[in-house]
Amino acid sequence: MKIWISALLVLLILFAPGAALQAQGAELEEIFVFKATVETRNDTLHWEYNSPSAYEFHQGDTAFHDERAVKEVKEIYEKLQPEKGVSKEELAARLLKNGYADLERLDVRWQNDQGELHTWIWKKTPSS
Repeated sequence: MKIWISALLVLLILFAPGAALQAQGAELEEIFVFKATVETRNDTLHWEYNSPSAYEFHQGDTAFHDERAVKEVKEIYEKLQPEKGVSKEELAARLLKNGYADLERLDVRWQNDQGELHTWIWKKTPSS
């Protein structure tokens, strides 16, 4: 009986974290494409991830393809948390709350592991 309980505990420990991650949405490395462009009053920023390991970050006229690009892409992906069914207003609100208070325009393209391409384009209006 103790062996069965121990085995069950081991299975719970091994599989519970994975289930929690799936509930949160796909990890960056589990998707095919992620692209985001943010326009603020003073700057334009662009992030790209193409599976399996191509990272790109643009700030103004400068492009990065190194460790900085990896860091920047992962950070914006975590802030946005794109997933099927999320609205463009929700994505914009996530950025507005996370350091992009002067957000004017947002363009996000996300292709999941099923090959489904999702596109969100949000533009600030006088009422937003």
